[in-house]
Amino acid sequence: MTEAAPSEAANEAENSAKKTLPMECIQRLQKFDEALTSLELALAPILNVGFDDHLKRTALELVEVDVMTMFVMNSLGWCLAAQRGKDPKDSVQLADELRRTKQYVDRVKSIETRKSVPGLNTRIAKAFVRNALWEVPGKRARLEESLQDLDPSVAEQEVGN
Repeated sequence: MTEAAPSEAANEAENSAKKTLPMECIQRLQKFDEALTSLELALAPILNVGFDDHLKRTALELVEVDVMTMFVMNSLGWCLAAQRGKDPKDSVQLADELRRTKQYVDRVKSIETRKSVPGLNTRIAKAFVRNALWEVPGKRARLEESLQDLDPSVAEQEVGN
């Protein structure tokens, strides 16, 4: 009999809460619970990484995690303001934080694009320039002779250029 009493009391409390809360509020709470659950699932892979593994990440990966954390905190602040009945768009602090987060996201993107741009291999570039400037000895003299044999006026124009 003692086991049935707590479950009956819980059912009565739940039924009385359903009677007192408007259906719209219950639906909003259910949506909030679903959103919070999906947030927890999305963050689980990042939060389950140990501290030692976290420190093994590259500097760019660490910055990406920090920016993602800033974005999550801003989103939670937005949700908190909305939950308290305030318009999050009117919050100056939240707008400043969102602007700052956007600047960091832009910086990370620019670093990633610079990283993916192919670099210049100076050794190969020097070889191209050296080989492009190198001429076969006597090639110019043979060219002039062959041009003079064809037409002397053309040879003078070619040698002048």
